[in-house]
Amino acid sequence: MGNKVLLIPDAYFGNSSGAIVAQIAKKLLLSIGNEVSVFSTDMTEDAIESDGTHLYYRTGYTGIANWREDKYIKEYEVVLQKTEATVIFTIGSITNKNLCYLEIAKKRGLKVISKIFMQDFFCMKLYANDKNGPCTRCLDKGYFEALKHKCIINNLVDYINACNRILIRKRLEKILPKINYVITSSDEQIGFYERFGIPKNKTIKTPLYFDVNRLNGLSSSMGNYYVGIAQNRIEKGFHFISEILAYCDDSIRIILAYNNKEQAIKAIKENNFQIYIDKGILDVQYDLKWETGLSQLVANARGVIIPSIWPTTTEFGLLEALGLGKPVFTFDVGIHSEIIENGVNGFKVPLGDCKTMAMQLNHFSNIQYAVVSAEAEILYNKLTDWRKWVSDLKQIGL
Repeated sequence: MGNKVLLIPDAYFGNSSGAIVAQIAKKLLLSIGNEVSVFSTDMTEDAIESDGTHLYYRTGYTGIANWREDKYIKEYEVVLQKTEATVIFTIGSITNKNLCYLEIAKKRGLKVISKIFMQDFFCMKLYANDKNGPCTRCLDKGYFEALKHKCIINNLVDYINACNRILIRKRLEKILPKINYVITSSDEQIGFYERFGIPKNKTIKTPLYFDVNRLNGLSSSMGNYYVGIAQNRIEKGFHFISEILAYCDDSIRIILAYNNKEQAIKAIKENNFQIYIDKGILDVQYDLKWETGLSQLVANARGVIIPSIWPTTTEFGLLEALGLGKPVFTFDVGIHSEIIENGVNGFKVPLGDCKTMAMQLNHFSNIQYAVVSAEAEILYNKLTDWRKWVSDLKQIGL
């Protein structure tokens, strides 16, 4: 008989990456004989899905949720009783969920597993970076580094919020090493887990769950432009695009696809994009989502620029590009450093080396496209191997 798993995700419904990962996790768990219930904030009411999955509403997290826990504890205990859960499985961020979920589970002797996407378990922010690249000051020297460098502080209230975040991470330091397993998709994050006090035998590396059906019906071809699935957030690194374009030939064309107009306009102003738009080598588009044009834009691109500067685990943009056989152009950080072989299955340059990345774009040939595209698909198939996902879950007793 399988386990009774209570899944606690960032989201469950919709097309966000967090929701998609949770949906795939549920299917994986069901496929190997587990019973699954989902405890999520995006439920409107308790329900049962056609596959037998029970859905339970979870009260949304707030800044004081870890200190005024009574209502969260009562709600959780009711769900534990209804589901008779033997395994608690959190997916996504670890700092947007009440710590009592982990603490109560361990007190009851339940198996607890956390698949954490970002570095928010040790960073005051989410993605453990500053404007120049990865940042591990709080992990190396202690949490007051965040106060010292004012990395999340703009006003007096922010000092209070920062202290709250510090206290939460101090609690995490006590509880995370006690849970059964923590999961990531990169060797680097396993190293971060160990430095956080988690024994190596509790760390598991498994590729990020991805819905391969996202690529159904897409026909890939080599176009005459490069594309970036852009966000106006510092960790995504698109503020480097201007410097890259400064070294690009006039024949180069880059399309940055934002998902809303306001974000695109702000990015143009803040990153000095207008001069390159006027030159005709940069095109900023907006209101693009995977289901409404973005997927075809990527499918017809010459390559995909992913200039992330945080210590990346896996991003959907990377998997989407690889799955469509697109050469990716990245900085040598995080998982890109581990899985991208420069000139073989993609391209990587030292962090901030915009001139070299521009030269790669300038001199990228049709012959290179054919070779790198084929290797990109091989990497994609390795990263999205259902059998590997299942094997890893069985390895941790699911």
